[in-house]
Amino acid sequence: MKRIALLAFAALAVVAASSASPGPVVTRGSAAVPAGCDPAAAAVVAAAHAAGKGRTLVYAEVVPSRELDAGRANLRAAVTGADGTFAVDALLDCVAGSVLSWSERTVPAVTSPGSCPVPPDWRSGEPVVACAALPTAWETSADFTVRSTSQSSGSCGGVAVRSRVLSLLHALDYGRAHDVAQTFDARGTFRPYSATLERPLAGRAAIERFAKVRVAAADGWTATRLLGPRDRTRTTASYRVTLTAYASGLPTGAGNANVQLDCRTGLIRSWSGPALPLPG
Repeated sequence: MKRIALLAFAALAVVAASSASPGPVVTRGSAAVPAGCDPAAAAVVAAAHAAGKGRTLVYAEVVPSRELDAGRANLRAAVTGADGTFAVDALLDCVAGSVLSWSERTVPAVTSPGSCPVPPDWRSGEPVVACAALPTAWETSADFTVRSTSQSSGSCGGVAVRSRVLSLLHALDYGRAHDVAQTFDARGTFRPYSATLERPLAGRAAIERFAKVRVAAADGWTATRLLGPRDRTRTTASYRVTLTAYASGLPTGAGNANVQLDCRTGLIRSWSGPALPLPG
């Protein structure tokens, strides 16, 4: 009975919070947050907890982490009340939809919703903003495997290629368009989402411009397998990476990308795939 009463109070708190201001508006999702702690769900839990303390949620930002127990997530947020504005660090139980810990510290007026992308015409708390912090996905799955017939040494060996491929995924998932381009040879080519892109992007400048657009759309890629070399010459080696693609935390498909490395520089000469449509 006590639990039912608490749940009823939480529901009323959410209604009260939502009637005070619209939202939440989710400006970025992530496949790296646990199930049940997507930004919208986390914001509802945070708004209810804040309302119970007589405060109003301004923004909520779920922070991906592989170090926490399964089903838990860190949260950064800001709340306001009659006694001021406060930054919040919290720990959520994503399965129970509850707050395990909540700490506040006084801060000046909130001028931005943390690291969340800012919606148009946003003012502090109007509307409530919810997002996931970066990365948009983990660069490797928990069961990621490498199957290489090549010796581990050398710039085209399995160890070096794993590092190069994952550096591209890491850069994309953490929103670093310039670093995505820098994994390529100066004249390298990139044809992601090859079901849509008929021609590859050529050169680092074109690759970086494209990557900036995909970063803004919160694309994320997670590798599940690396295989190769499938073909090798004196100066090049070709590998295949299997990956899952996400758009703002939602899966858009899985497929293979063929990657050719320059063995003299260790940089990517060409990348084609996955053969998925461009999200959005």
